[in-house]
Amino acid sequence: MTTSPNPPIFVWYNAFNPHQDSSQHNIHLEKASVLFNLGAFGSHIALSCDLTTLQGQRIAINALHDAAYWFLILTHEAEKASATIDLTISCAQILR
Repeated sequence: MTTSPNPPIFVWYNAFNPHQDSSQHNIHLEKASVLFNLGAFGSHIALSCDLTTLQGQRIAINALHDAAYWFLILTHEAEKASATIDLTISCAQILR
């Protein structure tokens, strides 16, 4: 397989400090970014649930479980992507 003369550049803005960014030709950065966003989205869903109902509590628990799963996968992908602090193994371990 030959490499492209113009490989895509993947850009990630730090979730905690948007003024910091990382741009690389590394597909692992894009994978880590997607995994972080999936985990953040699951956390957001859980926070938006109505915890006064049993159904809302179940949805929140499932959403947090899903978020923890995505952050777990991120811990493995973060080894391959050197980026901002939010995409590090340590941060992913804290978030899950």
